[in-house]
Amino acid sequence: MIAFASAAWASDPTDPVAEAFAAAGGAGRIGRTITGGPDGEVRWIAVVEGGAVTYEPGPLEGADVTFTDTAKGALAQLRGEVDPNASFMRGQTKVSGPTSLLLDVLAAARGEAFTAARERALARVDA
Repeated sequence: MIAFASAAWASDPTDPVAEAFAAAGGAGRIGRTITGGPDGEVRWIAVVEGGAVTYEPGPLEGADVTFTDTAKGALAQLRGEVDPNASFMRGQTKVSGPTSLLLDVLAAARGEAFTAARERALARVDA
């Protein structure tokens, strides 16, 4: 098992929101930042294209939309304790980018593909 939101985890992340967006036929570059993890802040871009997701570590330059969460908040989402949409509406998840794409990405976090991706991601981490 790997520590959630650690540098090691961020070098090969599984982002349930991006995975669900891909399953819904979406396309775009989703930047993610998690603060307050075991190694401080971690960042990556999930490149969603053709029904698949690839991950690029590091800076968020070139991201179409970005999501920023605390490690505690992101872990609550991963465990299914908090819906990503509710976290956004409460201001717990900070976002930037075009509203239309942001809403499409968040809509994908409402279905079975998100639940399945969340469970796969959770199985990889020490949570």
